[in-house]
Amino acid sequence: MKLIPRHPDIQRHVDHFWIVGNAQPVFEHSPLLHEFPGLSPELILVLDGHYTISYRGKRERVNTNKLYSFIHQDVLLDFSTLHSFAIIRFQARNLSSLLPFINERAEDLMRNPVFQAEVVFTERINQLANHLRDASAATIAEELEGFLLDHFLAEREGFLSELTLSLPSGGSPGEIMARTNYSYSTLERHFKRDTGLTPKKFQTLRRFRQAINELYDTGNTDWLHYVEKYGYFDQSHFIKEVKRYSSLTPGQILKRPGLQPYRPTKE
Repeated sequence: MKLIPRHPDIQRHVDHFWIVGNAQPVFEHSPLLHEFPGLSPELILVLDGHYTISYRGKRERVNTNKLYSFIHQDVLLDFSTLHSFAIIRFQARNLSSLLPFINERAEDLMRNPVFQAEVVFTERINQLANHLRDASAATIAEELEGFLLDHFLAEREGFLSELTLSLPSGGSPGEIMARTNYSYSTLERHFKRDTGLTPKKFQTLRRFRQAINELYDTGNTDWLHYVEKYGYFDQSHFIKEVKRYSSLTPGQILKRPGLQPYRPTKE
């Protein structure tokens, strides 16, 4: 079940809560799923069971609560033994949507993208997860929102990545510079402080993720459609950039079950 935060401060930084009380029927067709880099940090709470993650040459059995602040390359997830879980999916503004809730710097999060949740949220997050094991989805969402409000610090909010999403085209560096009167070096410094990425890396990763989400949603194999819609130079550029972030061609991605189609789109 997908539930949207109610408080405006949380809505600015959290896209939704994804809460599943019985994961078996959700993933029964394909518990082995791929996930690719994107701009949405996630806090995954294991309420019952465990999952296995293969990432950066390591395979780990996970039955604890983890924060995935940034994924550098593709991930293989095995959800066959995960019974129930809750995910806080932050807004697609990379680390700037996460920083108002934790006392960490973007550069540190980029170097160490996967944390035990208690490292950044204290042991209270584990106590909360244990408390919520048998709660309803609505109660879980309410408790998680209250937890985030307790950790929220308005002075840690960034503005540059939010500005890019408010611009019609998504915000090229030139558009942002015109809006802010910043030089490129100043823009890059603020952008890396807020998001952990350079403006160019942020935009190319955002474009990649939008294209991959549409690819999974529609199954459309007309690569020129993505070239024209998302502003790639040509078909070769599109395929090359997809491989850069996923190690796969667009056609190969469609043949590998991904987590994206399972994510809820409606409340």
